[in-house]
This record gives sequence, structure tokens and C-alpha cells, in this order.
Amino acid sequence: MHTLGYRSRVSVIMAAAASLFTLASAHADLTLTGDTRFMSAEFRLDRPDGSSGGGPFTVTPAFGRDQFGSSATPGDFRNGNQVYVSPNFQESSFRSDRIVARGTFGATSNTVPGYSGMARVVNRVDYRFSVEEGEQWTIQGTTSGNGFFQLFDPSGNLLIANSGMQMGWSVPGSYRLLAGDDGVGNSSATSSGGSDTYEGTFDVTITVPTPGAAAVGAMGLIAVGGRRRRA
Repeated sequence: MHTLGYRSRVSVIMAAAASLFTLASAHADLTLTGDTRFMSAEFRLDRPDGSSGGGPFTVTPAFGRDQFGSSATPGDFRNGNQVYVSPNFQESSFRSDRIVARGTFGATSNTVPGYSGMARVVNRVDYRFSVEEGEQWTIQGTTSGNGFFQLFDPSGNLLIANSGMQMGWSVPGSYRLLAGDDGVGNSSATSSGGSDTYEGTFDVTITVPTPGAAAVGAMGLIAVGGRRRRA
């Protein structure tokens, strides 16, 4: 009688496990609805004689990893003048279960009286994506200097910004991840007879659950519990 009761309980537990597995496997992929990634840099050094030097550099990143190959500097250092754009770096990717956006940027303008310099750098990621109703997401990120990130819900409300970790459940609609420089276009270092530096980093990841991961863990715990009971 005891044996039959135990088997009955095992059947109930395994039925519950099967049901849990089915629920955990209901997984909605991230769907990309918009993608804007951009890196650019430019500098200019104006000399007292009216001449100037400089140039623009622009990269529109493809998926994956992009970086300017070298720094940009003007040709006149005789009076200690320097306008410098540091190597811009961006690594950004989109998968069905994860968004990654990280990068660095920096610009320095250093001049003596009579000279003026300008350095501008833009490194920005703007993703719009959707997740089906009820799907869980996790966002985690850090920033430093003038770097930032923001996550907006479908109504345009700011959910999290700049640092920390947060979990939530989706509502229907399009979410937005914005990351990179300060977000309002103030990505330049400009000086005349002095020095000015603009730089920052950003690192942010959004994930949604891997299909069936929670169910596998739950079934493992149930199996261990069954062995202990039987012993």
C-alpha cells in the first residue's frame, strides 16, 4: 500500500514537471525593428596666420566589432598645440536572445594663446526591438565619463539609465536602447589657449531567457528529491 502511494506521488510530480517544462519553453525571441549605429570623428587646428589643419573620419559600423585604425592629429606641434581624437571603439551585436553595446570615445584639444582647436567624436548605438507580452528581460550596464545608456518602454518611459541591473516583464510594443556619448550632441572638446577633454565608455547588455533553461533546472531538482525519498 505504501509502495502504490509513493508511485502515485511520483506520477503527480513528473506530470507537474512536464507541465513546467512546457511553460518554460514558451519563449519569444527579440525582434529587431530599428538599428542605428554610428561612429565619427573630426578635428581642426586654427593657427595665428589664418591657416588650419584637420579632417573628418566617419565609420558606419557593421554588425560586430569596429574601431578606427589610428588617432587623428594635425601637423603642427611647434608651439605645443595638439588636437587629438582617440581611437573610437564600438562592439555591438544583436541576437534573438541578446543585445550587446559597448564602446569608448575621446577627444582632446590643447592649444596656446593665439591658436584654437576643436575635436569632435560621436559613438552611438540606437536599437529598437520588440519582445512578446510577458517575456522576461534583464538589462545590466555600466558607464564612465560622458558615456551613457538608456532603456525606454513602448510608451517612451525611461526604465533604467547609466548603471546597475534591472529585471522586468515586457508589455507589447517597441522598446528602445540608446547608448554611447552623452546623447545630446555635446561630444566635442574645444579650446583656445587652454585644454579640454571629452571622453567616456559604455557597456550594456540586454538578455531574455534561454528556452527551457528554467525547466531543466527544475526537473533536475525533482529527480534528486525523488531519489532521496525512495532511499
